[in-house]
Amino acid sequence: MTNSKNSTVSCGDFSLDCSLNVLEGNYFKRELYTRYRPTVKSIVIHEGRVLLVQSAKDDTGATWIPPQGGVGHNETVFQAIRRELREELGDDLFIGCEQPVLLGHYVNTVRDDHKPKLILAVAVTLCGKAKIKLNNENKRYHFTRNQHDLWNIMHRTRRVKLLGTCCAINKAHNQGLLSWSCDDIINFYPDSDIAAA
Repeated sequence: MTNSKNSTVSCGDFSLDCSLNVLEGNYFKRELYTRYRPTVKSIVIHEGRVLLVQSAKDDTGATWIPPQGGVGHNETVFQAIRRELREELGDDLFIGCEQPVLLGHYVNTVRDDHKPKLILAVAVTLCGKAKIKLNNENKRYHFTRNQHDLWNIMHRTRRVKLLGTCCAINKAHNQGLLSWSCDDIINFYPDSDIAAA
């Protein structure tokens, strides 16, 4: 796995209660913006599959992640999700046959020149046919159908991104939003502090 730095995913059980501690209503707490870069990671679910995108900046083809992006000071979490998904995946994407579900949060401290990212994972269900039109930020997309498919496409992604994604998928599975989990991938890293997710 390509990862030149030690990385950890904090908030060991990636719990919903933990994620609520970073929010006031549907907004990130103001004081968090001084220490972190608040970010939403969208676990986009369509017909039992999870959407991953590959950044246009990635020349190696190694990094696949769920759609994500920063949250503005005056944006709710759900406004940020809708904006990011429309920017990255097109205006025709039909979001929200169900209310978005908060899954949990973690901190990505593997950042060279920026504040650590405080990443709040949210499950979003697509309705009808998934009409995806990528913008110039991403060059490819893939709907992964199980953890083996996820491993095949994400195994060269940085460990913190892989495990954060797997943890969020497990929370979606535990809440009945997905029929599959990432237990085998998480158990592959027994030293990780998200192993109990």
